[in-house]
Amino acid sequence: MHFILSVLVILIHSINNETRFESFFSIDKGIGQFAVPLFFIISGFLFFINVKSTKDAVNKLKRRVYTLLIPYLLWNLIYYAIHLFLKPGSGISVNELIDAAFTYKYNPAFWFMYQLILLSIISPLICFIVNLKWVNSVKKISTVAIAIAICIAMEIVVGLGLDIPYINEDALIYYLFGMILSILYNQNKFLVISKKNVIKYILIFIIAFVLNRYIYKLLL
Repeated sequence: MHFILSVLVILIHSINNETRFESFFSIDKGIGQFAVPLFFIISGFLFFINVKSTKDAVNKLKRRVYTLLIPYLLWNLIYYAIHLFLKPGSGISVNELIDAAFTYKYNPAFWFMYQLILLSIISPLICFIVNLKWVNSVKKISTVAIAIAICIAMEIVVGLGLDIPYINEDALIYYLFGMILSILYNQNKFLVISKKNVIKYILIFIIAFVLNRYIYKLLL
């Protein structure tokens, strides 16, 4: 899945290919638009897999320092060094160094990792909220209903143009969806691979896509 999505990301940015497949892979209306959302869903799923408490989430976050934060900072600094090499005389400043390292100024493709780092940081808080006693009592009614309510609320936030500081609202929706899948998986209510469920997943995906792309836009 990672390989397929990586290829799609490359294809949707190769808009100069001038072939009949260009619109098929385009960001706006082609299959390529599913790549980044699925990456966020997978990331949310993998973070919360086997996480049953806030302590587990904090321990998982500590491991993300080595697998996510350090590579992010390292590559951003490498790109900054390349910038300085290609543009001699631009000079080194503390502000530029901070922007380069933390806000991917010279490595714009890392907006994804930047968002992933922010989502990972708030993950223990999300886990804490999910495990509150009153939330657990509500969850007995329907985990799916709560999940739908959260996603609808976030979609309304996006639709109304409200801005959550620093966090990409769409990324948060996808990440939370991955978290929901992992919670169901941890409770043995969800199988990652199941022939019986494949058709269900495809139908739900198509319905969600139609709602989001057409009906939802008409309503707002």
